[in-house]
Amino acid sequence: DWSSDVCSSDLKILAGAGITAKNALELIEKTGVREIHASASMLVEDRQPHGNVSFGAGRKVTCSNQVRAIKNAVTKY
Repeated sequence: DWSSDVCSSDLKILAGAGITAKNALELIEKTGVREIHASASMLVEDRQPHGNVSFGAGRKVTCSNQVRAIKNAVTKY
């Protein structure tokens, strides 16, 4: 198998993209993955001064409540 030829035993492949507290447990149960990756982010107003340059209306930051909800959803694993 190609993975044993090119990857060390420390390599982990994480399921990610769109992981939420509502779908994390189902993803683990259906796929058998042991680790997941989630940004658990929310959009906040960008209050940093940028002079005359605009970077849009907001930026994403990690939300501790979302992280906690995902963790609680998958605690049996």
